[in-house]
Amino acid sequence: MITNKKGNNLSRSISKIIVFLALLLASCTSIPSGMREYDDPILTVKPHTILAGEQIKITVFGQTDLSNTYRVNDRGQISMPLLGVVATFGKTSTQLSEYIAYLLAQQYLRNPSVSAEITTYTPIYIVGAVKSAGQFSFTPGVTVAAAIAGAGGFIKGANLTEVRLTRRDNGRVFEANVALQTPLAAGDIIQVFGPLSATQ
Repeated sequence: MITNKKGNNLSRSISKIIVFLALLLASCTSIPSGMREYDDPILTVKPHTILAGEQIKITVFGQTDLSNTYRVNDRGQISMPLLGVVATFGKTSTQLSEYIAYLLAQQYLRNPSVSAEITTYTPIYIVGAVKSAGQFSFTPGVTVAAAIAGAGGFIKGANLTEVRLTRRDNGRVFEANVALQTPLAAGDIIQVFGPLSATQ
C-alpha cells in the first residue's frame, strides 16, 4: 500500500495551525476576572454590606463588656465601649469584625478575636398582585419565588412573566423583569403585575 507522506505531513501541519489559532483566539477573547464581577447588579448579588437601621451582634471573645447587639445609625455607625464610634458603612460583617479587632489591638487588647453577625437586615418589599403585599424580613439566599410565597403567593390572574425587581446599588437604581429563581438582596422591591397592568 502506497501512502502520500507529503499529504499526511501537510494535514498534520494544518491541524496544528488550526489548534494554535483556536487557543490564541480563546486567550484574546477571554474576559479578565476583575471585569466579570457584578456587571449587572440585578443578576448578581454582591456580598452584603452593612446598611443603616440594621442590627449587628458583635462578640469579642473573653470580653463580655464589649459583646453586644448594636444598631447602625443613619450615619452608618455603631457606638462601642472603649472604641466609641465605629464606622460600618461599606463593610461586610467579616470586614467589620476584622476592623474592630484591629482597633482593639491598637490600644486595648492583645490578639483580640472578634465576630460580627447581622441579626436584622434591611427588609424587602413586595407590592402588586400578591395576597399580602408589604414589608418582609430579608434572609440571605432568599429568591423572588420564596419571597412571594412569604407574601401569601400570587393572586388569581397575576402575570407571572411580569415580576419586576428594583435594586439600589452604590447610589444608583436598577430595574428589570426577573425570573422567579432570582436571588434577592436586602432592600429589594418586588412588583408583581396583574393581567391588566402595563409596564412602563
